[in-house]
Amino acid sequence: MLASTITSAQHTKHSTGIGAGIATNLASKGCNLILNYTSESSEERCTKLASTLASTYNIKAYAVRADSMSSHGTSRRLHS
Repeated sequence: MLASTITSAQHTKHSTGIGAGIATNLASKGCNLILNYTSESSEERCTKLASTLASTYNIKAYAVRADSMSSHGTSRRLHS
């Protein structure tokens, strides 16, 4: 089973709709998450979702602002 072997995941475009559903599903299976957002306007939503998922499912969830399309943005995210 895939879900039993994954312990961590990075998820982008997550704070609403289908993306939030995917993040919730992964969290419910015990995956730790890095929730990526790119704009200041998404920060509050993303941070709230990470906090809710962490407390509800007893996982680690981080909200990180970085551009996943940029190697600099990805490097910044992974080394924070």
